[in-house]
Amino acid sequence: MKFLSVLPLIPTLTSAWLISFYDNTGCTGELGSEGDLGNSQCHTISGWNVDILGINWDTEGDAVNVAVYKGPDCFGEQISPIENQCLILDGWTGVTKSYMVTP
Repeated sequence: MKFLSVLPLIPTLTSAWLISFYDNTGCTGELGSEGDLGNSQCHTISGWNVDILGINWDTEGDAVNVAVYKGPDCFGEQISPIENQCLILDGWTGVTKSYMVTP
């Protein structure tokens, strides 16, 4: 994988965080599909008690793969957020790639 960037670690919090990823038009808080959502490709993760959170943006052509992980790194496989707090969102397209983290 070729990473565009590795975002800095987010400081430790005791409360759960709401993490929203969006492409183009933004995310309004609902849980979106990882598939083709047109202009509002959106995926929200809630209820994670984050100690260490890393977010990698990876590009292959026009697609963007997003890896979210707590603790040990996420190596491309889809892992349950409940067990290892690791999630892969792949196949997203678009120019604008952003995220929000809300305590």
